[in-house]
Amino acid sequence: MGQQMTFIDNPKLATLEHARWATFPGISYLFDPHADCLSLDDATAFQYIDCNAQNNQKLALYAAMSDVLDKVGRIRLTNTFSLCTLPNASYHVTVLDGINIENVAELSEPAGKEFRELLDGFPVSFHRLCSFPRTFAIPGMTEWPIRLRFSHLEIRGNTALVARLKPADEDSLETFEQIKVHRHRFEEHWCHEYGKRNRMSEYAPHLSLGYFANTTCAASATNLLREWSEEAERMCGGQTIEFETISLYAFTDMATFFRVRREDMEA
Repeated sequence: MGQQMTFIDNPKLATLEHARWATFPGISYLFDPHADCLSLDDATAFQYIDCNAQNNQKLALYAAMSDVLDKVGRIRLTNTFSLCTLPNASYHVTVLDGINIENVAELSEPAGKEFRELLDGFPVSFHRLCSFPRTFAIPGMTEWPIRLRFSHLEIRGNTALVARLKPADEDSLETFEQIKVHRHRFEEHWCHEYGKRNRMSEYAPHLSLGYFANTTCAASATNLLREWSEEAERMCGGQTIEFETISLYAFTDMATFFRVRREDMEA
């Protein structure tokens, strides 16, 4: 499957050449990365996710997943399967998808118009967003932090290659169960308040590794998933990633995620 002949219908991908990401603005709740993975942009006062996993023991799982892609072969993934791998610096774990350019048309008015204007004005307009809590605080939550470990690789939605994650211990499993309940309440609120279509499914935490150009390309990789997963399990070993808080993030494409500074959230 030659890269030059590949038809791209994935709205998150502009071109395979030089890994160019399409403009795809939205908001989601993410696990907050470690403080040294947030880079402050003085012009906007936003903190951008910028995870340098190499030589950072706290990010050993991220580094291992990057090594898995290197082992499989990033050029091979692009040329054979039309997979555009995400930059390591953008690695993150989503807790709950919110509003984005793809689902904003579902919203009832006037919410639809307000959110379209908000997304069109990113990044600066993110300062104006007041209707979503900036943090994902769970009343009575006592079991932080949560630790996640590698489970398996999968092709998600016939569009993305992801590393599925799972709670690494009993305490993390308890936290995970509380997050699932609160996540469902958030989704129900959005459906009632804004008319957002309820797509709530069982929470499956994952680390996105890359996006396929189209569903045919994604299907062509399925036969190798087991082999890649076994290699990933060997390379990841017992590595875990630990999180202590959840915040609301905005994104302008699949490689650019940012949030309001913690001190500004509490102002």
